[in-house]
Amino acid sequence: MSNAKHDRLKQDLDELKLNHIAENYRELLDDAARKNTSALDVLIQLIGGQAATRRDRALARRVLIGPTGVGKSHFLTALGYCACEKGISVRFTRAIDMLNVLITAQLNGTLERKLREYVRPQLLLLDELGYLPIDKRGADLMFQVVAARYETGSIVLSTNRVFKEWGHIFDVDNTLATAMIERLMHHGEAIVIQGESYRTKDGPKE
Repeated sequence: MSNAKHDRLKQDLDELKLNHIAENYRELLDDAARKNTSALDVLIQLIGGQAATRRDRALARRVLIGPTGVGKSHFLTALGYCACEKGISVRFTRAIDMLNVLITAQLNGTLERKLREYVRPQLLLLDELGYLPIDKRGADLMFQVVAARYETGSIVLSTNRVFKEWGHIFDVDNTLATAMIERLMHHGEAIVIQGESYRTKDGPKE
């Protein structure tokens, strides 16, 4: 197949969001030619790999909502560990720590480079969103990260605030909060965790 045909095929596969197949079909076809593998076996490998990729991405498009002490951070840590085992690039940070880094970079004129550190990984894990207030500058930077990763990378975040309270997190900016939620939830899902805090359940009772 000519390079032009390969380019056209890859473009069509990308438009269909068959990214795994687009990235791997040439290697599998070359390997099949060397080993005289049947076309059906190649098709099974490609479709199986694409299905596995979509399952991983579906797992990674989550928003964890719940009070403190119910295990959200532990879940993020375990998810990040499993993703690393599968060869997925991961970045784990508290949301407020990421914003502090980006604010400093903005003041130093290095924002574009620092943003790439949070946009490039396949999976971004943001912990403890909403535990501390975020000012206008921080809210704008948070939106830049979410918008830059929209349709290109997965975000999992934990928060102790339900969506209707997100405007209070972001400097009482309901418009920005709504735009952020829409992007997170377009392909995402909210998981609400309920229960008593493990930090206090074993404490003294009245």
